[in-house]
Amino acid sequence: MLQAIAWYPGYLMLKVFLHLDDSQGKKHLKQAIEKARKGKRGLLFVSNHVSELDPIITNAALKPFTAKFPMYWVSKKGKSYKDPDFSWRRYIYGDLFFLAWGAQPLKDKRQNYEESLQRHSWLLKHGYSVCIFPEGGYEKKRQSLGGGAGFLMEAWNPVVVPVKIEGVKKITSKEFWGRKRNLKLIFGRAVEPKDVLDESLPIPERYKEAVKSVFL
Repeated sequence: MLQAIAWYPGYLMLKVFLHLDDSQGKKHLKQAIEKARKGKRGLLFVSNHVSELDPIITNAALKPFTAKFPMYWVSKKGKSYKDPDFSWRRYIYGDLFFLAWGAQPLKDKRQNYEESLQRHSWLLKHGYSVCIFPEGGYEKKRQSLGGGAGFLMEAWNPVVVPVKIEGVKKITSKEFWGRKRNLKLIFGRAVEPKDVLDESLPIPERYKEAVKSVFL
């Protein structure tokens, strides 16, 4: 319910201050939502990660009270955001804050996908929408993409939606409030897990290669 309440002012904020353009690939998103709805399958968004705004930005993809809303995110634990680099925000960021917005933190077992992604697996199993940022941090190298999304593809056969966020890399507060940036939210064609998972590859390479193939 909190997501539904926050969606409208959040979307308006993106439109006013970042000139949000979410029209590119919108038909692909609609097709993916309909395919997931008819097949009673989960919807897995695989997005690049360029700023702290990314969860709010990707949330703009699904309107409240429509099929596959709300969206849940794969996040680090709240303690990961207590670094001084987060300035005053480190006093707000935490597990309760992120949980209220739909974030589901990873468990500490990084190499054990089944254990670390338990909550996200449950969500996809029951037909919900999950968004994952394979880079794990802002704009890491493509070859360092994590394989968690690949595991979720193989385990639960969700409809996969590639997402790309452009225009807000290294954005500053001054640029945001000054409306100096132009944000684009781009959706790729829906992907079927069977088309990108190569069973001849061992794990975790199989998962990582699958992620690379859908990453925009």
